[in-house]
Amino acid sequence: MGIVRSTACFGIFPADIVVRTAVIESFDELRAQPWLLDFAFQALLNDDLTRAEYGETLLEEAKNWFLENDVKVTLGYKINNISVPHVAIWMGEQSEAESTTGDTHDTPSESIPWVVAIDPLMTFTAAAYEIASGRITLPGSLTTSDIFTGMRVIDKSRGTAHEILGINNKTSFSIAAGSEVNLNNAQVVNANSLWTVSLESQSNREVLHIDVIAQADATKCIVLHGILRWCLNRSKQRLLEARGFERSTISSSGILVAADGDNAAQIMFKRTITLTGITREYWPKDVRPPVQGLGSGITIAGGSGITIASGAETGDIDALEASQGWSTVDEDGDTLGS
Repeated sequence: MGIVRSTACFGIFPADIVVRTAVIESFDELRAQPWLLDFAFQALLNDDLTRAEYGETLLEEAKNWFLENDVKVTLGYKINNISVPHVAIWMGEQSEAESTTGDTHDTPSESIPWVVAIDPLMTFTAAAYEIASGRITLPGSLTTSDIFTGMRVIDKSRGTAHEILGINNKTSFSIAAGSEVNLNNAQVVNANSLWTVSLESQSNREVLHIDVIAQADATKCIVLHGILRWCLNRSKQRLLEARGFERSTISSSGILVAADGDNAAQIMFKRTITLTGITREYWPKDVRPPVQGLGSGITIAGGSGITIASGAETGDIDALEASQGWSTVDEDGDTLGS
């Protein structure tokens, strides 16, 4: 079974996955360029009262601790037997951001290859084929009423397609002159294999909770929380907004302590960041083959009710005029409808 590939209909927004990959990318950048962490802790260097006791000492300790520890970043439901330090991302509340009818997509439709083949318009064996002109005549039971320029004739024996270049009349149409084609059980198919998908979407308010967990030392939890907040702020535009998590805001809880008996080494410190943003959810309202062409014709009032196919050749019209006793010009010699 094939997979539909869309460039405009993104379905359900995977907020937890988007945020997790943004955090991992940000942490990887810090490890590749450790000097970026200096910007995160500049306040320790520029304040006269903190510089003496904390300053470069705490900055270097924070940098070294982060670089020396593999901080795991997982989705919250995968934290069984976790290692620490750790960042766990949990899905929180989701609600529709505004009341709409769903018709909020800035791209109303798109054309995409579809995994289900479109049935041929007709299967036929030609009554006649003039290779010099490329003119194909249909058998008596079929007409060109639903055939349009740009559609294709499929030679099933050779596996080739020939574009229909013109509609001659109700029973014949033309492909490229000189085309070698087998018209036994040939098919007429649409101009292309694309389907038109009409799109709708809505805005949602997403809430995620990000646990920052460290062991034995509350300072490490504070440091990791600070680095994570700094990364989320730094990546708002590039890794969040650019990927569909927009207008994000950040808030943090206080530190929670979880002790395991009297063993200080097992004490866990946790601080939770709540990340809120606006996302968009998409769905296809309708899926259908595209319009292949528009039919038109001329019906002669008072005659035999003959309709001339769109694109009919002059010779065909002249022959009909002679046989039916009517004319497409008035008494002054002007073409009717001109």
